[in-house]
Amino acid sequence: MLLRLLTFLLLAGALFAQSRTDKAPSTCPGCDTQSFSIHGKDGANSKLTVQFAEYRWGVTGTHWYRGNPVFVQYNHSSLQADHIIYHKRQKTIEARIGVVLVDGSGKQERFDGVLLKIENGTLTPVKLLKDKEHSAF
Repeated sequence: MLLRLLTFLLLAGALFAQSRTDKAPSTCPGCDTQSFSIHGKDGANSKLTVQFAEYRWGVTGTHWYRGNPVFVQYNHSSLQADHIIYHKRQKTIEARIGVVLVDGSGKQERFDGVLLKIENGTLTPVKLLKDKEHSAF
C-alpha cells in the first residue's frame, strides 16, 4: 500500500512539473513562461526567461521547449528557435531550427542548430549542432 502511494505521489509530481506555468507577455500570445535564477561564479544571480508553446521536464533538470518560435531572454542576450533544450546542471542551451541569437550590443547571429553556454551573464555559442546531435521531443 505504501509503495502504491509513493508511486502515485511521484507520478503526480512529475505531471505537475510538466504542467504549464505563468502566462506570457504579449511577445508570444498564448504562450507560457518559465523563469530560472542562474548563479554566476562571481556570486551574482541572473534571470533566464523562456516563453514557449509546448513543454516537457526531465528528472535530471533538463527542460524541453517547443514553439513557433520559443523565446529566451538572459540578461541582455535574447534567443529564439523552434526547439530549445535547457540543461540546468550543465548550464547549456541547445537551440534548433530558425535560431537567432542577439547579444547585448545588438549583434545578431543565425544558426541551424547551436549549443550555447550560459556563463558570466551571456549566452555564448560553443558548438554548431548537426541533425543527428539532438535530444528527442
